[in-house]
Order: sequence, then C-alpha cells, then structure tokens
Amino acid sequence: MKLTLFDIKFESQLGVFDAGSEIIGQIIINLERPMKMRRITIYFEGKGKSYWDVRSGKHTTKYRGHENYLNHTILVFGSGQSADNVIEHPAGHHVYPFTLPLPSTIPSSFEGRRGYVRYTCKANIDRPWKFDESTKRAFTVIRHLDLNTIPNILMPERLVEQETIQGCCCEEGKVKVTLGINKRGYVPGEHLVYDIEVENNSENTISFLSLELRQEATYTGYSDSLFSSGNPHYHQKVDTFNLVSGNLSIPQGATKTFHQASVVPSLPPSKLEGCQIVDIIYNVVLKVPCGWSTLKLVQGIIIGTIPARMPAYTPPTVPSAPDTEFSSIGPDPSMQPPAYTAPDEPPPSYAECVFGRVTIQDENDDEHTGGESSWAPAYPYYDWSRHSNQTYGGAQATVPRMAPPAYGD
Repeated sequence: MKLTLFDIKFESQLGVFDAGSEIIGQIIINLERPMKMRRITIYFEGKGKSYWDVRSGKHTTKYRGHENYLNHTILVFGSGQSADNVIEHPAGHHVYPFTLPLPSTIPSSFEGRRGYVRYTCKANIDRPWKFDESTKRAFTVIRHLDLNTIPNILMPERLVEQETIQGCCCEEGKVKVTLGINKRGYVPGEHLVYDIEVENNSENTISFLSLELRQEATYTGYSDSLFSSGNPHYHQKVDTFNLVSGNLSIPQGATKTFHQASVVPSLPPSKLEGCQIVDIIYNVVLKVPCGWSTLKLVQGIIIGTIPARMPAYTPPTVPSAPDTEFSSIGPDPSMQPPAYTAPDEPPPSYAECVFGRVTIQDENDDEHTGGESSWAPAYPYYDWSRHSNQTYGGAQATVPRMAPPAYGD
C-alpha cells in the first residue's frame, strides 16, 4: 500500500478550542511510493442536530432540527481549479500545516440522546479514477460561560418543604425537609456543598433519601408531516447523576442533619448559548420517601466554564466525621479554589464528558475514511483538591457516577 500514514494533529493535545480562537494543526501523510492525486484538502464542519420520532398506531412522525455553525475547506496541496489537473505527490513523510479562525458566536460542543452540537474536520486525498482516501477527527469548541457575569451567583440557596402524611383513613403526621446549597453556580470539578435536615413528626420511620444532579436537555424540532403547522415541537431528556443516596433511620419525633459535599462532574455549560435547537438546564433534586408519597425539593443551579471569584473565602464548617449512615458519601476535600488571574486565561485542565464516548461516523463516511470513530467532548475541569491541604474531617468528596446513557433510547 502506498499510503502508510494519514492523520490530523492539533496543536491542542486534546483538540479543545475556545469560540473566537484559532484552530492550529497539521495534516501528516507518509507515502512509500509516489501517488497521483488532484489535491489534498481539509474540510471543517460544525453542525447541530435534533431528532426524535413519535409513533401513533401505524403512523410515525419524525421531528428534526438542524443548524450550521461552520463550513470551510482549506487546500493544502495541489490545485483547486480543475478536476483534470493530476499531480504526482512525492514519496516520503510530509506535514501540511493549517489554521482556521473560529467564530466567537458558535455554541459549545454537546452530545445528547436526541441531538448534538458537533465539530469535525476531514482531510481528503482526491485521487483520479480511484476511491478517495480520507481521515476524520472531531474537536471540542468551548463557548465560555463566565459565572462572574451572573448576578448573585455566590448567594446560598435554601428550600423548605413540608408534607402531611396520609394513612389509610386518617392523617399520620408531618415531615419537614430543608435543603441548602452553598451557592447558585459551579464549574466542573468544584464541590457542591449541601445541608439536608429532615424533621420527622409522622408515625413512620424515614429510611431512605437521595440527592441527585439532573441535566435536562430540551430539543427543538419540526414535523415532517404534510399537515404540519410548521410550529416548533419540543422533546426533553433527563440524565441523572447520583450525589448521595442511602439507607438511614429517622424515627418518629426525630430530626437529623447531614452536611456534605460532592464533586460536579465534567458537563457542558448551562444554556448552550448560540444553539437554538438544544437548551440545557441543571437541577439539584432531593427526594425523601414518606409513607405512600415522596417529598421532593428541586433547586436550579448554573454550570459554567469560568469559576466565580470570591473576594474573601471562608470554608463552611463541617462535622469532624461524616455521618456513618451514609458510608457511600466518603470524606470531603478542600473547597479552596485556585488563584484565577484573568478571565481569558485557559482553565487548568480538561476532562471528557461524563456521558462517555459516541460514534461520530455519518452518512458521508465509508470504508475509506480513517481516523477516530469514537469520541467525547472535553470540558474545562478544575481539580481544586490539588490546590489546598484543607479537608472535611480528613475525607474526600464523592464524585457522581452514572452509567453512560443508552443513545438509542
């Protein structure tokens, strides 16, 4: 085989670029023998898609949404003027650099169960009278959400809910639940500190509670039906990250308080600004089963990419040891954030999205398309535990875990 290497390399090792910045990279090609070709190009594409089906009897209505953010081709070798202009590319190892400025208004990368915002580049060798050779790679775009621009982002939040417990024929008392979180906005890697108080004045023993971080993605699409009004339709998918859950025992007349912290996983920023067909919000949800019903508190939060700065930071007080009834929580690390000197400064690191990898092959790829086929976007991740020796009772915070979603569901 003449072609032994055909690859795309980015200057950024993880292939992460800010909206409004410049993509810098190289096409690398190695030929054992000269090869006849017309040209070598690299095509950049950024697009958003939403898709879901609704079945009613034997009829299926398809809902689709589509947006284009980036379409650009760069010629790195050969001629783009004539299809008949054939050139013999010399053998050996060759490197072709490329640069491309990104628009500042494009949205962050996102991969979901009913849609995505995806950026790819595809290098192609146009060969006369033979199948073209190509290689493909995805890259992440980050449109920053600076938490410092959101009013009252550092204000603590507190919710109180009371439920009257009904038995078979009469009232069995009341349960009061309080949820407090230390602020409204977080970045991935940061510690979400929460206080839970359960006051049980019912005749039942409360034996379980759970605290979840929920991502709610709302997709916008349009019907393919001939009788459609042309109005947009919406479809929501929810993915849940367990912050803490477990068995406990709060008997009648007792009150228990829990004070812990959990790490926010690698997730795309709230809102997904610049995209009109996918919207993302996040909620912290506390659920306490009480008799025949479940008491639920829902608190919205914002996940950004640039952390809110604190003029003076005082870590919240914590118990000297975590509650033994929640052995799954584990100890909590320091919350002292690292020094952040400038708003346009690159974040300390990146981490792949907690959802896991997806297949990026599409209808334009075939057996002659090389490169990576499995990929996940990477988001700014602040591992603040490396920047302080302070701990919560000598313990570390829990990291939410979940199975990757079934994208066919």
